Amino acid sequence: MPPKQRKPPKGRPRLPGGAGRRVKLNAVNAYTAAHKLKVLQHLSRTSSMAGTIAKFYPELPDQQYNGRRVLIYSWRRSLHKIVAACAVPSEAKKKKARGQGVATVLPTSVELKLVRWVGDLRDEGVPVTP
Repeated sequence: MPPKQRKPPKGRPRLPGGAGRRVKLNAVNAYTAAHKLKVLQHLSRTSSMAGTIAKFYPELPDQQYNGRRVLIYSWRRSLHKIVAACAVPSEAKKKKARGQGVATVLPTSVELKLVRWVGDLRDEGVPVTP
């Protein structure tokens, strides 16, 4: 039995000598609230930004040092929010904190009032888009 023929790959063929997709150079990292708190506690104990960055980010390139320093200082400005997030174990694992009211779900009674209101508008002939 002869070997199966492979289908040609979908998409545009590579040019001769092409290396494919380039590697991303500037990757943005998100850190958990627990990690941020550890970094800030170390910074407050040692009072050394260089030592803190060297301990937590040893492989950080020199070009990204200033950006990480600015990031840690921004964490320090919102220390009270980070401490509050770390007080709840499930919140300490989160990397992003939404502001209050960003993803608020309406109670069923309020949602039904909205449905009735939109229905009344449609009955009156007001154009309402879904």
